[in-house]
Amino acid sequence: MTVEGLNEEATIMLTDVQGRTIANTKLAQGQTTTTIETSDLTSGVYYIRLITSTTTRTEKLIKK
Repeated sequence: MTVEGLNEEATIMLTDVQGRTIANTKLAQGQTTTTIETSDLTSGVYYIRLITSTTTRTEKLIKK
């Protein structure tokens, strides 16, 4: 997920298909990158969610 023009703080959440939170990290205002370690995850479908005070964006991640 690429984040451009982030003008406020944001939270990045990685969840599994059951909605359980796997990872949770914060992005500072103006920060456009972060790393979430996925090497320990089992194969399957996960969701990456970007949450700000004004919007939520979700993208699917498929780990093979």
